[in-house]
Amino acid sequence: MHDDTMVLRTLIDDILAGRRPPPTADEIGRYETILPDGPLQIAEAAELFGLTAHTLRYYERAGLVQVDRAPGGRRRYDQRSLGDLLLVHRLRQSDLSMQQIGEVMTAMRQGPIGAQRAAELMREHAVAVRRRIAELQISLAITEHKVDHLEGTTP
Repeated sequence: MHDDTMVLRTLIDDILAGRRPPPTADEIGRYETILPDGPLQIAEAAELFGLTAHTLRYYERAGLVQVDRAPGGRRRYDQRSLGDLLLVHRLRQSDLSMQQIGEVMTAMRQGPIGAQRAAELMREHAVAVRRRIAELQISLAITEHKVDHLEGTTP
């Protein structure tokens, strides 16, 4: 397993164990700097994010990630394309549709006006993610209550 994959898994494990709070936006900005300088081949980039090479090719065909090619035609994932891949992957993990991700990525490539549109789309998504987290917290509380009830620790 790649060291950078371990960083993310360790972060998740620490949050779950109560050893730390979820990261802030500033902290995430620092994590982006630990992405490998590259270039990585497709199998290495896929392993980094726990994805398949097929998924990476799909993201590229969909225009979500732009990847340079080596003289022999092999994909070469540099830090920029790995950063884009990290963003796309986490947006998919948080239920943003492929179409919406495409809008964000396209807007980000269109300079300052596009950046404003991308920020607007991302703010909207952040609200949706917060709502989903709240819904999941309620589901977790209900689940834990039922476990307590079934184990006889709650009336």
